Amino acid sequence: MDRVPKDNIVLTGDFNAKVGGAGGKETAIRGFGLGERNEAGERLIEVCDTNELRIMNTCFKKPKRRYTWTFPDGKYKNQIDYVLVKRRWKSIVQDVQTRPGADCGWDHELLVVTL
Repeated sequence: MDRVPKDNIVLTGDFNAKVGGAGGKETAIRGFGLGERNEAGERLIEVCDTNELRIMNTCFKKPKRRYTWTFPDGKYKNQIDYVLVKRRWKSIVQDVQTRPGADCGWDHELLVVTL
């Protein structure tokens, strides 16, 4: 983070973190996360708050299909892939959604960001 331009950061990736819904004073997430927060989720939120990033997956109400990863047997589904955007530029993101069933060749769902 120290080596990238600070103005307009859009970062996507598999963070293996579960941030859950809003549950504190953090500004990185909104109320539409999935599951319960884990330690990696705490660290991701801390990094986002420190660097003025927003986790955009948690900003859009999706009644279903917020999960981004499915365990191979299909029993467990988690939201662990995220789109992070500088808070100042959050309005450029119009939607973030998964496309379950897209043939990506792995156990993660295709994550689509509309800018």
